[in-house]
Amino acid sequence: VGFLALVFLQFAPLLALSMVVSKDANFLDPAKIYLSVRSLSFIPAMIATVGFAAFRGKQDTMTPLIISVLANAINCILDP
Repeated sequence: VGFLALVFLQFAPLLALSMVVSKDANFLDPAKIYLSVRSLSFIPAMIATVGFAAFRGKQDTMTPLIISVLANAINCILDP
């Protein structure tokens, strides 16, 4: 599903945007760029979600917690 959404938003962002805004909206060009860039995060997000679910399935909830805390700390430092 994530891969299909990635392909859809990379190759048809205007079609996706036309579902929620009018075609003459003045913010359509920046929104198209944003969707194209944002869609690149779908695959890494799916990998993280599946990885966390695998750890939870093994009854290990500490590893995903540590990974999440470290990732959020790095995000806070690099993107204040």
